Amino acid sequence: MSKIILITSVGWEPRFQLGLQHTLESNPGIAEIIYLHPTAFRFRTDPVLAETKLSLKNYPCIQTLIDIDPGDHVSSWRTIQNSLSLIQPGYKIILDMTTMPRQIIWACLHFLEHARVEVKCIYYRPKAYGKWLSGDNGKPKLLFRHSGIAYPDRQTCLLLFTGFDVERTTQIVEAFEPAKVILIAPSGNQLNNTERCVSSLISRAEMVNASLDAYSEITVLRDNLVDLIDNDTEKYNVIATTMGPRSSAVALYLLNKSLPEIGLSYASSHLYNEDYSTGIDYTTMFESTVDFSNYRSVN
Repeated sequence: MSKIILITSVGWEPRFQLGLQHTLESNPGIAEIIYLHPTAFRFRTDPVLAETKLSLKNYPCIQTLIDIDPGDHVSSWRTIQNSLSLIQPGYKIILDMTTMPRQIIWACLHFLEHARVEVKCIYYRPKAYGKWLSGDNGKPKLLFRHSGIAYPDRQTCLLLFTGFDVERTTQIVEAFEPAKVILIAPSGNQLNNTERCVSSLISRAEMVNASLDAYSEITVLRDNLVDLIDNDTEKYNVIATTMGPRSSAVALYLLNKSLPEIGLSYASSHLYNEDYSTGIDYTTMFESTVDFSNYRSVN
């Protein structure tokens, strides 16, 4: 029987603990929980982690804690590499992205791909978000090993999944000064405010608005992104990023595999609302599987 490992990221939002409990109840046979613990906000996460581990002290699985310094990008990449190095082909991985920073999602996918394992990606939405989400945002960075190909004679096209954090979205656009922006809003969401803010920043650039279902099956979303951006890869240096649902981060990772000239970028925040979200919505839980044991890109 394949070993089942749950990888999660410690957070202080209620949906971290509630989602973890639901995942364990829904997936019997989990042999190990790997807690990736970003230490930047440990004054909030340490008490949650202690309470979580205590509540699971009689649960029949190994609990492994991995501290990650999100401010040190080289160190965090190597820490994730080392923490996942013992995962072997045939293992089944559950990657709980609920409170996981996007660059950590991408790093996990990179090393899980190299381990050639099946990865079930899950995400729990909250009942509601706070009045504000984040601030004090750092400069965008390109992801190690997935930074794309840049030509000196080409302008930049930014492929951007929007979310509810308008400030981070506009800062990303300001940082790259793109000649073209493809702004993707989750289908069914009214994000006119984001579109207006971005439009005001790129008045002399081309802007394309698109609506995609960020919670569709991951390879379907990847294929939709390929169709959306394929013609631009010959004209621009294309950079892709997401401020939207965590599921879009997985689709962008697969997009980079299909079109490796596209670079993946992220920007870390140094300030988060303690009341970032409330509750958990089990009815809208996202789940989709990427089988890296026999994965093939569209190209």
